[in-house]
Amino acid sequence: MTRRISTVAIVGLVFVVASCASRPWGTTSAMEKANRDDVFSAATVVMANYFSIKSADSKTGVIKSRPKPVQQGPGLLQDGGRPTRQVATISLVQDAGRTAATVLVEVQQEASSEYRHQPGAQRYSSIPNDTPAEGEAATTPEQNDAWVTIERDRKLEAKMLEELRRAL
Repeated sequence: MTRRISTVAIVGLVFVVASCASRPWGTTSAMEKANRDDVFSAATVVMANYFSIKSADSKTGVIKSRPKPVQQGPGLLQDGGRPTRQVATISLVQDAGRTAATVLVEVQQEASSEYRHQPGAQRYSSIPNDTPAEGEAATTPEQNDAWVTIERDRKLEAKMLEELRRAL
């Protein structure tokens, strides 16, 4: 009974942490009988099997991937053949000696020029808070790229979590 309560508490904690972030939650699973360091090491290997790793911070338990170009099937007429990519994040949370892993794989599409030139396209406030860097300031090509998340790849999230469970 206490094992079930601990598992529920971990999953609940993950949901609280995820709800504070501006990103979608991802797919979460408790890693039974594994310490956080072992889960982090295995998660780094799993991420490297699917993506190139951009950053891995053992203190925060967050592993982020570099964007990976993907081919989308025939899409809507509006997509205009814009480039598509995947970006993944694995987050670990520990509570009461148990570790939970959340995998998020976002499918993103390069934003149209109309979207890029629309100030505050993702802002939910009418207050103009743009900094000069967000406006017309000198920028690098990477800063000029705008990507919009169009969906999550839940199948890949589940596959990565299953591989992580098998690795432990």
